[in-house]
Amino acid sequence: MNFAEFAETSKIPAAVLRKIFTNGLVENSLSEADIIGLKFLERIWGNDAVCHVWIRRYLIKKSKKAREAFLNTADLETKWERYAFSRFLNNDTKQSGRNLRMSTVVDDLKNHFNFEPNHFQLRQLYAVREKAYNLRKKKKKEEALLVKQRN
Repeated sequence: MNFAEFAETSKIPAAVLRKIFTNGLVENSLSEADIIGLKFLERIWGNDAVCHVWIRRYLIKKSKKAREAFLNTADLETKWERYAFSRFLNNDTKQSGRNLRMSTVVDDLKNHFNFEPNHFQLRQLYAVREKAYNLRKKKKKEEALLVKQRN
């Protein structure tokens, strides 16, 4: 059995299987050991009890900042979305005096990811910007509340 045949029938999401393959964890021509490992992964993939423990054990090793960053971008599927989110989130408006322009981020995407967003991707980019700005607003409110509580 080759990797593509396994991927067609697998319960494991295609993006996860692609990452396993591109990282060289399995070859295109699957060995018996590869098939056993992937079948085991399939068995635990949909099991919430096992996955929760597995994810918790993985995340506990990360810093609080890294865990928060992971959770804030967990619903962003592509690298370019996560990149844009971090650009919008980390833009320092105090220094520049204004928010980051959408055209600047689109130019960055062209340079870093070598593609120009189409209409649907631009709509997604606006949603990513809104998510980042809402998170910034929430953090500012929390900081203001902490300052107020200290005084």
